[in-house]
Amino acid sequence: MVNGFVYVATGEKYLKEAELSAKSLRNCSPGAKICLITDEVYESSAFDEIRLIPFDEITEQSWKANLVYKVLGIINTPFEHTIFVDTDMYFVHPVDDLFKLLDHFDILACLDYYDQSKINYNNSNMPHYTPYNTGMLVYRQNNEVSRFLKSWKECYEKNLVIYWSDQ
Repeated sequence: MVNGFVYVATGEKYLKEAELSAKSLRNCSPGAKICLITDEVYESSAFDEIRLIPFDEITEQSWKANLVYKVLGIINTPFEHTIFVDTDMYFVHPVDDLFKLLDHFDILACLDYYDQSKINYNNSNMPHYTPYNTGMLVYRQNNEVSRFLKSWKECYEKNLVIYWSDQ
């Protein structure tokens, strides 16, 4: 499969939320291919595929473990071109045209203007830092993106105690 949408969810609340979002997506884009990545057995006609990926490789036991699992899910997309969608997204208009941008870019993300966090690195604030919102990512499968996603996952695993958000 070339183009598709991926949700990553753990726990009943987020599985139900993903299902509702996928149904709204299906209403806007009836032909969309939709994959759910989860660590729980789950059945729903809202998804074309449900992939079980164990959560056991993540040793962090707090809510922050979900940050690592999100990236793990993003890495395991079954599609060549993917739109990753957070479970709290509700679609009212098709977004399929975003796939066309992958003819020109490897990965797309929106700046998170509402997050005005100061990032401290080596005891000094990083100037001109604006985090990206990871509620929707558009990306293609290639070596550069794979390296980026692997690095993102490793960064979370190594520094998870200092992160307060997945943005």
